[in-house]
Amino acid sequence: MVRSGSSFDIPMFNYFEHNAFFGSNAGFRFQLKPLKEEKALVAEAWTDGLCRELCTVTAEEQFPLSPKGLEEALGWLEEQFSAYRSAHLKDRQKKEGEE
Repeated sequence: MVRSGSSFDIPMFNYFEHNAFFGSNAGFRFQLKPLKEEKALVAEAWTDGLCRELCTVTAEEQFPLSPKGLEEALGWLEEQFSAYRSAHLKDRQKKEGEE
């Protein structure tokens, strides 16, 4: 039921036919949400330690609501996560240099 092999463990495609999915990794948070009428899968990402309802979504993208679209969304999440980690590492290095 859960597919892995990336930075995120997410359900298989059939889960998204009726459900949204929230996840996180090292402070990076995301949601994958199906829009049935538009036949789209919306991916959202944020990094401010709050729940989805209280946060500022920093990136959003739509993909086809299909197994291929889910793969594309996962690739997009990997890109967003990589950018987040790079920025987070630079911030940490900067703070350590100031001390």
